[in-house]
Order: sequence, then structure tokens, then C-alpha cells
Amino acid sequence: MLRWIWVVLILGVVAGGVVFFRSPLEVPVDVAIAHKGDIRVYVEERAKTRVPETYRISMPLAGRVLPISLKAGDRVTKGEVVARLDPADLDRDVSQESIRVLGFDRMIETLGNSIKSSQQQLLAREAKLKYAEEEHRRISQLFERKAVPEAEKSEAELLEIESRAELRKDELTHLNYKIALALTQLFRQDQIETQAATQRDRKRAEIHSPVDGVVLEKMESNERVLPSGEVLLEIGQPEKLEVEAEILAQDAVTIQVGFPVEISGAAIGPEPITGKVTRIYPRGFTKVSSLGVEQQRVQVVIAFDPAGLEQLKKAGRKLGIDYRVRVKIFTQQKQDALIIPRSAIFRSTAGNWQAMVVRDGKAQLVDLMIGLANDFEVEVLSGANENEPVILAPDSSLVDGQPVEAILPTESE
Repeated sequence: MLRWIWVVLILGVVAGGVVFFRSPLEVPVDVAIAHKGDIRVYVEERAKTRVPETYRISMPLAGRVLPISLKAGDRVTKGEVVARLDPADLDRDVSQESIRVLGFDRMIETLGNSIKSSQQQLLAREAKLKYAEEEHRRISQLFERKAVPEAEKSEAELLEIESRAELRKDELTHLNYKIALALTQLFRQDQIETQAATQRDRKRAEIHSPVDGVVLEKMESNERVLPSGEVLLEIGQPEKLEVEAEILAQDAVTIQVGFPVEISGAAIGPEPITGKVTRIYPRGFTKVSSLGVEQQRVQVVIAFDPAGLEQLKKAGRKLGIDYRVRVKIFTQQKQDALIIPRSAIFRSTAGNWQAMVVRDGKAQLVDLMIGLANDFEVEVLSGANENEPVILAPDSSLVDGQPVEAILPTESE
């Protein structure tokens, strides 16, 4: 009896071994479930915050700047004096130019009086010439009747000639006075313009802020002589903060003004905020990447949504200028699309998109038609079904029809 028990046991072990080696093993695979949802295509890039315009407060003219008390971060209002030049030299220049203008005024007054005097002199010379002409005519008539000697006639003729010469001389003197007056008035006008420029420079000794804003940087602190155009301060308006991203040219062609943007990063906090594209620069530029590769890039400007800035304010976060952030610019989106993870698809030897799905406990190789895709998800147009498990990153040893054990990742994974 014991012998028969051993025979049955041996035959059972043999039969079990045959079944074990003839039946393929179920291979455990990670899967995700194909589902309907919204998919968005985006361009992701590093970016930084900036202000639309930086106002540079510079020396309006060469001179000595007085110490500047403002510091970076101080708020200023439009029209507020933010820097001053030493006015001593400018006051002296204004005084000297004013004295020169007064000198020209005195010269003009003197020349005016001389012109009036020469005018009266001309009237007297004209009267004398008229008398000499009449006397010469009268004496000549008497001489013809031999009533006066020739000497008296010559004397009358000489008087007329002298009177005419004196009148001509006074006319030239009067004309010279008028020319001198005209030239002096021109010189005075030039001097008035010089005086106005000097007074304008004196007013510019007080340098005002062009806008309400914040001091971003102070270049000069101590009193020193500086040339015209030297930058003293930079002022910006942080309330107009925006984001600037350098996008690869091949991605920039898909972006349009108005496209929605998601802004994230350590400076933003755990929850991203939103914005939109406001400007795309028309000219690209070449930039060398950290790997030494030349890349063609385009600057894209993004405005924060007011609600996003309010969200940061409530969270106690205050963004500054040149803070690093990340942006996702959404270029396409589709609702109610059949979505699977990007890691589930691969190329066939023919170059077609394929995936492995789990059907009836076995891995099945399927050809896919792909629609929208981003770094994490793809839209399936055909080849897979909703609620169907798809194998994530299938191993190259996995073959079509092989039994598998589908394992869904947990939420912690």
C-alpha cells in the first residue's frame, strides 16, 4: 500500500512539472488606463521676471554731483528730486550771462540815442545844404549881371560843395549807427539764448524722477565730478512686472500673442499662476547653450494675470526683477481626448507608433494613430480603447501574446 502512495506522488510531481514548463509565466508589468480627458500641448522653458522699461537717471551735464541719499528699494514719485548737482558754478554762469545781456542792453540804448542825435544832425545838414544851394544860385545870377565879383561866386559854390559833403558824411554816420544797432541786437539775441540755456542748465541741477517707481540700483553715492551722460540711478516700476523667456526658434513659430501661460518655480511657490503672451520679438538671436551648442532663440514676453499676482500677494510672496521662473506656453489643447502616457508608446522598425495593451490577460501589440502630444501624455486617435490598460515602458523582451500581470501604480508612485 505504501508503495502505491509513492507512485501516485511521483506521477503528480511529474505531471505538475510538465504543466509548469509548458505554460508560459505571467510577467508583471506596470500599466496605466487609457482615459478621456483634456490634453494640452505646450512649450516649456526657463524664464525670468523683468520690468517693461528701466529709467536711467543720468548726469544732464558735466559737473559735480552731490551725495545721493536714496538706496536700492526706495520708492520715488514722479517729479521727486532724486539727485542734485553742485549749483555754485551754474549760479556763477547764470550771473555772468545776465551781466552780458545787460551790457548789450546798455549798448543798444546808447546806439539808439546816437541814432536820434545823428537824425537831428542830418536835418540840420539838409537845411544848410538847401541854403547853400539857394545862395549859390542867387550869387550866380548876380555874377551873370556883373553885380558881384567872381570871388564871391566861387565862395558860394564852395559853401554848397562843403555842405553836400558834410551831409553825406552825416548820412554815413547815421547808417553806421543803424548797422551797429542791428548787429548789437543780433548779438543780444544770441546772448539771451545762451542765458536761457544757462538758466535751463541751472534748473537741471535738480534731477527729477520721470515716473512713480522704485530705485533698482544706485551707481553713485559720494560727491564727485562726472561727465555728462554718466548714469546715477536706475528706476523701475515693479507693479508692471512681466516675464521674459528665450524660446527656441522652432518652438517660437507655434506661439501667438494671447496664448495662455502657466508660470511656476521656487519664486512662485507650490501653486503655479497664470499669464498670457503679450509680445513676440520679430528678431531672433544666437545663444550658446551650457553644452556649447549654438541655438537660435526668440524673446517672448508674458504678462501676469492680475488674479495670479493677487494669489502671490495673499501667500506673502513678493516677486522682484530678474527672478528665475519656469513657463509653459500652451499652443494647442483638446477636450474629451483619449489619453495615454507618453512612456507607453514607441516606434516600430517601420517608424510607426505602437503600444502594448493588455487584453484577456495577455500583452497585445497595437499600431496607433497619434494626435496631440506633450512631454507626459499623448492623444490616441485609433488603436487603443477607453479604460484599456496600456503597458508603461514595455521591456524589449516582452512579446505579442505573452501572458502578463497588470500592475497599476499607486498614488504615492
